[in-house]
Formats: sequence, structure tokens, C-alpha cells
Amino acid sequence: MKLVTRYVSAQFLRIYALCVIGLVAALVVVELFETIDELLRHNPGWGAIASFFALRIPQHYMEVTPVAALLASIISLGILSRHSEIIAFRSVGIGLPRIAGPVLGLGLILSLVTIVANEMLVPYTNQKAAMIRQTVIERRPVQTVRQNKVWFRGPDQTLMHVGLISPDEDALYDVHLYQMSPEMKMLRRVDARELRWENGQWFLAGGREYLLMPTGAYQTRPLVRAPVPLREKPADFRKAETRPDQMSYTELHEYRDRLMRGGYPFVRADVDFQRKVSYSFVSFIMTLIGVPYALRDGRSSGVAMGIALSVFIGFIYWVLLSVGVSFGYANRLPPAAAAWFANVVFILAGGYLFLNVRQ
Repeated sequence: MKLVTRYVSAQFLRIYALCVIGLVAALVVVELFETIDELLRHNPGWGAIASFFALRIPQHYMEVTPVAALLASIISLGILSRHSEIIAFRSVGIGLPRIAGPVLGLGLILSLVTIVANEMLVPYTNQKAAMIRQTVIERRPVQTVRQNKVWFRGPDQTLMHVGLISPDEDALYDVHLYQMSPEMKMLRRVDARELRWENGQWFLAGGREYLLMPTGAYQTRPLVRAPVPLREKPADFRKAETRPDQMSYTELHEYRDRLMRGGYPFVRADVDFQRKVSYSFVSFIMTLIGVPYALRDGRSSGVAMGIALSVFIGFIYWVLLSVGVSFGYANRLPPAAAAWFANVVFILAGGYLFLNVRQ
């Protein structure tokens, strides 16, 4: 039994590795052509170019590993079937579940690898690659200020509006602080040119304060430098500027919870978090589809048919995932249902195919 497990696993892993290498190389070439104009215009140097594309490889691996797992399951078991090796296994009492077990187990391991990589590696490499593209390839300043117009809720009925964020220098620009009464009447307003994080605290500079007096009028005075009791830290503002593929599961979860606690719209962040989790299991789900197909039709289909079928199945999954996520963003489906819709459909399809494989 152990010999069969090693043999089937070796077949799967060999084809899986070839598929990953080929698909990642194809994505690198596509991205090279997408950035060729910037590369020729700014001439960043071979070192920066090599670093950028090397840092993009983990993300490309995440993108191709489900299709590679599907291809490997169909082709590896299909080859065994075409060579009558599956018939030989069954003639000595080895059932189809025992033959399929190693492939399904490896699919589950690949999903676990995806989870670990998405938590510990891929967000880091994506951030570094984005920084290289921004500062070296596209020649934009390192400390980029971007238009955000985001709202944050602070302690003591305080609301803050931020017009511009410069996460690389821990600074906020065009800041407006509003301290409200429980009846939502404005008691104090501060307009600041900038807010900077220094020694573990925010300080405003170049501002003006408007304070409500007992007479009902507002007294105004300039503020050269003053501390601001804001519970958000620079990392919180950086998350507001970070794409989901540059955030780990933990960071996305914390970002979503912070939006929920603050009373801000959080549906999109929740959908992104659920989608990131659900996508981690796609490699295993694809083996659930590929294994029964190969065991049922392996002798009548070749490598070309396996590739064509994998591309078609991958496209169907992408369409279902995109539709579900779009419905989630539009609040037409709960975030979990939107992100897991494609997975559930494919799990049911895989179970149906397994039930129809002749034992």
C-alpha cells in the first residue's frame, strides 16, 4: 500500500511541478510585456527588474496552483489509466478510493501551503514588489501622498476626516477633527495642515481650533503644535491604503473588525477576507473535480484533452467566484455566501462525479 501511495504521489507531484513552472513562467512573461513601456522609459537596471519579478513569483504561484493541481490530477491518473496501471492495481485488490487518496491528500496539503504562504510570505513579497514598481520602475517618489478622504472615529465622540495619507512617512494631511456632544452638536473643531506620528503619539501642526462657547459662538485660535488623542496608529492608516493581496488573513480580519467597531461600511472588507480564506481551499477542491474525471474517462482522453478541460473548469470557477464576489460587494449576498459560492458548487460537482465513478 505504501508503494502505491508513493508511486501515485510521485506521478502527481512531477506533473504538478511542471505545470507550476510553465504557468508561472507564462504569467511572468505576460507581466513583462505589461511593464515593458515603463522599463524602457525609466531604465531601472537589471537588478531592480530581477528583484521585482522574483518578488512577484509567490503571488503568481498562488494564482496558478489550483489549475496546476487540477491538471496534475487529471493527467497523472489519466496516464495511469491509459497504461492500464489502474486496472493492474484493482486486479490485486486495490480499490479506487485507495488510488485516489494520495492525490486528494496532496491537494489538501497544497491548500494548507497556500494558507501558510498567504499569511506569512505573499503579503510581504507583494508589498516589496509594489514598492519597487512604484519607486524604481515608475520613478514615483518614495513618500507618496495619495487622495483618500477617509473617516475615522476617535474617543470622546471625536470624528476625523483625512484628505491625504502618506503611510511611508507616518503623516496625515488635510485633517479635520470634530468633537461632538451626545446630541451630535459640534463642540470643537480642529483643522490641521498635517498630523504626524512622533514618539508613540499623534501631533498636529499648522492648525486652527474652533471652540464652542457658552454664548453659542465659536472662539478660534491658531495651533502651532498640539497632541491629538487618536487611538489609530500609522499601521491602521497603512491598512486603509493596502490592497487585500498585500494583507495577511490576520490583517484583513483585524481591518474588517476595526471598520465594524467604528460603524463604518465593512461589507467590502468582509467579502475580501472571506474570499481570501475560500480561495485557499481551491487546490483541494480542484483535485475533487479532477480525480473522478480521470478515473472515469482517463483511457479515452489524452494530455491535450486534460489541458483543455482544466482551462474550461478554471474559467467556470473564475466566473462563479467573480459573480459571487460582485453580489457580495453589492450587498445582495452575505459576504460568506458570496465568497464561498463557487467552492460549494464545485464541491457538490466533485461529489456527484465521485458517486458516478464505477467501483
